[in-house]
Amino acid sequence: MWRVAILIFLVLPVYPQDKQADFNRVADELITLENDDDETDLESRYENLTLLLSNPVNLNKLSADDLRQFYFLSEYQIQQFIKYRREQGELLSVYELQSIPGFDPNAIATLAPLVRIEEQAERINLSLPKRMISRGNSYLMMRWEKTLEKKTGYSTSDSGQRYLGSDQKIFTRFRSAIPNDYSIGFTLEKDAGEKIRWDPQNRRFGGDHSSAHVQLINKGRLKNVILGDYQAQFGQAVVLGGSFGLGKGAETITTARRTNIGFVPHASAGESGFYRGIAATYDILKHVRLSAFISAIKRDASLQENENGKTVSAFQYSGLHRTENELSNERNTSETSYGTILHYRLENFDAGIILQRVQFSNWVEGNPTVYNQFAFAGVSTINSSVFYNYTVSNICLFGEVAHSFTRGSAILTGLLGSLTPAFDVSIVYRKYDRDHVSFYANPFSENTQPQNETGVYWGLRYKWSRRWSLAAYVDLFRFPWLAFRRYSPSAGYEWLGRLTFQPSRKISLFAQMRQELKPRNTSEETTQYLLADGIKQNWWASMSYAEGILRMRTRVQYSTYEFNGKQTDGIVLLQGLGFEVGKFQISGHYALFQTQDFDNRQYVYENDVYLAFSLPFYDGTGSRSMLMLQYSLSKALSFYLRYSRSYLSDREELGSGLETINGNTKNDIKFQTVFRF
Repeated sequence: MWRVAILIFLVLPVYPQDKQADFNRVADELITLENDDDETDLESRYENLTLLLSNPVNLNKLSADDLRQFYFLSEYQIQQFIKYRREQGELLSVYELQSIPGFDPNAIATLAPLVRIEEQAERINLSLPKRMISRGNSYLMMRWEKTLEKKTGYSTSDSGQRYLGSDQKIFTRFRSAIPNDYSIGFTLEKDAGEKIRWDPQNRRFGGDHSSAHVQLINKGRLKNVILGDYQAQFGQAVVLGGSFGLGKGAETITTARRTNIGFVPHASAGESGFYRGIAATYDILKHVRLSAFISAIKRDASLQENENGKTVSAFQYSGLHRTENELSNERNTSETSYGTILHYRLENFDAGIILQRVQFSNWVEGNPTVYNQFAFAGVSTINSSVFYNYTVSNICLFGEVAHSFTRGSAILTGLLGSLTPAFDVSIVYRKYDRDHVSFYANPFSENTQPQNETGVYWGLRYKWSRRWSLAAYVDLFRFPWLAFRRYSPSAGYEWLGRLTFQPSRKISLFAQMRQELKPRNTSEETTQYLLADGIKQNWWASMSYAEGILRMRTRVQYSTYEFNGKQTDGIVLLQGLGFEVGKFQISGHYALFQTQDFDNRQYVYENDVYLAFSLPFYDGTGSRSMLMLQYSLSKALSFYLRYSRSYLSDREELGSGLETINGNTKNDIKFQTVFRF
């Protein structure tokens, strides 16, 4: 621990100034502040966010809902922007934002890389092929990565199982897109341990996973059409929610509300949670919009024989097909989904009706346990909902009421807004029945699905000067029925406070504390299931410095976990550094960590190559280092090389099962090329 103490004022990952991808800083900071112990689907959410922000959009075409997707803008800033553009006409420059009340230099500097002003001469008047090659909005990305140590899975294990493919992960993506115009792309991926397979009839094009799409936007009354893989998010995502949105810790106000993104291409490497087929949105009247979709896709699932024939006992979401066992679950059941959304918009009010049906080729019924008596069982489900959004002054009211036919209901309603230009608030109430089912939901929730939960959330953000700001929230929740590791109805809470100080544009500091109470089963032998309160506390302190070509960031994370009369803790200290030398950008960090148990594992965002994501958890006693080099040969061609090393001094092997490494070090290398044209 003495080494940890020496580094207490040193630091964390750095965001080097990538001139081609400044938007990453916004997404990275939001991810860093998320709840550190909930990694559920975080990779897909991060990648979706960066893909949404990666192409600068036309500032003069953004609606209030579009601006809310940026998360860091307050409702006051959004409404002032809409008012200014309505009264003054289209903006002539991004820097005209300085004339809009509420847009301070920090907000403008954060927004500027994400938007552009389209000149009249740039209006789209070329054919699609010419637009693809003349606007410079196309790129081809190729990524290769590997763990240098040999894992048990690449030699026959004690169980006889082994990985069937090489230990290299290979990723390829092509994307050509102009915001509000078109998007064309494909993604190919082979995870480490998977075989390279070429079987076009079964959508195998070398990688184990493949995805493709073609999208056209704003073609007369046809507002959007996508052929291929896509996601859908409407209302508050109680029925239709893609892998979008961020957790409570990322931003205490705007993340409480989901935005009407509609249909967007599925361009990430995620292998679940998306549709495959066709989706379209059409303006049938001036204020009435109709959206519809249909999808047919095969899902990974575990099958077993019973009185209903071959039954799905569990869906598999990892997307990994490395062993004979994993391959036996591959594409075992078919899923057909279709639905419609009728959407009405009029100035500051919009509302809609959603109807969706999901049907499987096999009966679905999980293995019975104490807590899953109200889980879905059957071959199909129909969901319907009504959603609304209404903005008055600087207050936005929103909500969605949903119902699963023959099953339960779900309600979410809330408001967010600016009481003054410096004071923002948000309130969310949700009530999800224990038997409510929605396979594509992603609303505001403590659980991963809107089921078996009632809660009230209050958030605030107060900025009393350009230098000082305070953000906080309190969330009270209750689980009326049993859940995994909670074999009794229970209740809990969570609160957070974050103080930010920015004395100049070069220096930024924040301190944060979060506490969560959530009951879970005790291990005591008894004829009844007993619960005890698990109390997790987290403290963060961070300082970042940016001057010219130099970037530095320092971070300390500390946590305690108290359960059933026992308390444990964990700590991590990180120092990061980044700088530019000509066409080279170099960044890295070094971390020391010590955790007493898995409940105190520390999630830490790590800088990664363009559009990649890394959020490992540190567990045990050891160190972690990372070094990344970027070389921009030209505006069109960039190279990335990333090396990371983990060292655990308290064990002689790392990982478990087929992922076991004989030794206490793990070295990873990653290489990426991005060609823009």
